[in-house]
Amino acid sequence: MSYVDKSLGQIAHDEFAKLLLDPVDASENEDIYNHWDIKGVFPDLCGLTLRFDVKELKPWSRKHKVFPVELQNVLGEKGWVYGDADCIAYMHPTSFTVVWRSRLVDLIEMMMSLDGIDKNMYVTDKRKWIPLGSGSAAHQIYRREKWHRDDRVVLLRAEDMWSISSTRTPKRDDQLTRVKVAEKQSSRKRSKALGDGSEG
Repeated sequence: MSYVDKSLGQIAHDEFAKLLLDPVDASENEDIYNHWDIKGVFPDLCGLTLRFDVKELKPWSRKHKVFPVELQNVLGEKGWVYGDADCIAYMHPTSFTVVWRSRLVDLIEMMMSLDGIDKNMYVTDKRKWIPLGSGSAAHQIYRREKWHRDDRVVLLRAEDMWSISSTRTPKRDDQLTRVKVAEKQSSRKRSKALGDGSEG
């Protein structure tokens, strides 16, 4: 069982690309080995060209209000949180949570240090897996051992992620919908005001 829905990865990528100026896709090697998907200028941040690793959250993660973070990949190599992306963008149904990768690394390593957690402490039963900082240190890292994978993944609670996130940006289509609704409401108010005035 995957903790990030890769079947929807392209959808997340395409949706995030709509929010960027001058988007450029990563090469296959950059995607696989450097752990970033797309680069471009994200207006809600610093105005510079940045590299983004885009993630689609599965319903399980949204239901439990957690963000999975890969410390180590299935081959036992560095996970995407230690890649070359400047930012991680998690897609929700109507928005993106965007966080600086370096801040995410700092927070996770601090929380693991406080609880005395290392990568050799993990659970293989997803039902026993709990977010960082929420209980037994032995249950805060998950490994998919029964699928013969050497990965290590932690969960970050939504409130912890949002404490360091740079922005929670609506998806482009949702932004356009909000603009249209606001324009309709404004138009109705103007019409009503004109109608009220003409009656005097």
